[in-house]
Amino acid sequence: MTSERGKMTDERLKEIQERLDKATPGPWERAVAPRADDALSKAEWQERLLLNSDEPLHVVTAKGDARYAYLVPAITGDGPQSRADADFIAHAREDITLLLAENAQLRAELVEEIVQLIESKANSVYKGPNWQAAEGYMAAARLVRSRDWSKGEADTHE
Repeated sequence: MTSERGKMTDERLKEIQERLDKATPGPWERAVAPRADDALSKAEWQERLLLNSDEPLHVVTAKGDARYAYLVPAITGDGPQSRADADFIAHAREDITLLLAENAQLRAELVEEIVQLIESKANSVYKGPNWQAAEGYMAAARLVRSRDWSKGEADTHE
């Protein structure tokens, strides 16, 4: 990955989109293996999975913490999509965190633009014959600004 870590850039968005495009189409679901009615034990199931192919097995593990060095929360297999699926899963937490942060920032910027438009309207009304309406516009601007729109508080009422 060549884009800046921790910042949503056009390049980062492009990388996320590329991982999404290369991964197996969804919807995805979690499965348990072996199933309760499976005759194989967990060890036998894993052995069969690992020995049935000469292709590399793509897995996703927690990075950077020795406690999780052997944790394998996702086995994507050894098929043609396995590496792309593993890349997609491995980047999901980081990608979603950045997308949510970007979304929150854009919402905050949008709210500020709306507040400025309302205040501008209040100022123009104040100078005209309906100057009493300016107080209502300013109250609306204060209400809009007081909400935490990044967390979906838009639907709360006082």
